[in-house]
Amino acid sequence: MKLLYTLIILFAFSFGQYEKDVSEGEKHILYNQSKKSSVIGVVSELFIPTLGYAYMGNWERGLKIKAAHLISSVAIGGSVFFIYDYTILDSPTNFGNSSGYDYMWISYGLLQVFILFDVDKEIKKHNHKIFKQIFNKEPPSFSLNLQPTYKGVNLNLSYSFK
Repeated sequence: MKLLYTLIILFAFSFGQYEKDVSEGEKHILYNQSKKSSVIGVVSELFIPTLGYAYMGNWERGLKIKAAHLISSVAIGGSVFFIYDYTILDSPTNFGNSSGYDYMWISYGLLQVFILFDVDKEIKKHNHKIFKQIFNKEPPSFSLNLQPTYKGVNLNLSYSFK
């Protein structure tokens, strides 16, 4: 029986886990391949609704926000249109010569700007999460990077404002 336990223990130790150390350069390459660009996300959201969220990998959030965006724009425009049409002309609630559609488009534009800022914020959160997964630490607030090139060296300097 002792021989059986000894063989089981030796057999178990022969399949031990070994984790290869990954160099900092390899981690940076992996991070640069995994991170998302805020510019691409915002521009794609601007031209095709919810595409910025899909680029980030959160399509459901984009659909929910876009639905709320459309419903609120129509509700704002409809309520202003209702107040405009059914008030006495000399009433202080009269909005002049503009219709509810003007307010609907203004609210639509303001909410669209909010969505673009939200896409940018979500992509930055995604990149922060990826950095923490790869490097097991918080991203530095200040970084200096020298990259050799054919005709010299590129100097990259970045600082994070919070």
